[in-house]
Formats: sequence, C-alpha cells, structure tokens
Amino acid sequence: MKITFRTKVFKRAYEIMKNTSKAFAACLSKAWAIYRLNKTISLFNLKLNFQRSFHNYLTINTIP
Repeated sequence: MKITFRTKVFKRAYEIMKNTSKAFAACLSKAWAIYRLNKTISLFNLKLNFQRSFHNYLTINTIP
C-alpha cells in the first residue's frame, strides 16, 4: 500500500481519537490542522535556510 500524506493524516486522527476518546470527525479536523502547521513550518524553515545560505554566499563573495 502506498503511504501518502492522507494516510498519515488519517493515522494521526485515529491516534488522537484513541487517546482522547473524542469523535473521529473532530480528531480528523485536528489532524489536518497539524498537517497544515507542519507544512507551514517546513516551508518557513526552507525559506529561512535559503536566506541564510544566500546571505552567507553574498558575504563570502563580497569580501575583498
């Protein structure tokens, strides 16, 4: 079986449901919120790493 991001979200929702004993729909909503948060954080880290490396590139190449 191919593991996709949807599979991970549903597994996380099931784990939340198992630990909190809330309705699956509410847990699925929380799991999607966690997925979006992780995606935003990873994109932010990628942008931040690019800015750092570009800044380092500029400082290294502009020093005489």
